Amino acid sequence: MSARHHRYRTPNVPVRVHGAATVDRYLRLLDDVPDIDLVRFDVLEVEFITVARRFAQESGVTYGAWRDVGVSARVLARAGIVDA
Repeated sequence: MSARHHRYRTPNVPVRVHGAATVDRYLRLLDDVPDIDLVRFDVLEVEFITVARRFAQESGVTYGAWRDVGVSARVLARAGIVDA
């Protein structure tokens, strides 16, 4: 009996990470804070806080990396992300 070889196909697409769209929207708005509606920003910030910790764990984003892109220490603390 001959051995059968199976070829497993894997999709050539980015791996989905929980909360990626929210994180992307929040980081883009950080650059435009003076030009946006603050109520809209506050709502998005709460959404970011909700997903940021899990997103960081799944994608390997560190506290320092968040700070480097402009996320405040207050927001990170509220998200449960602390400086190690």
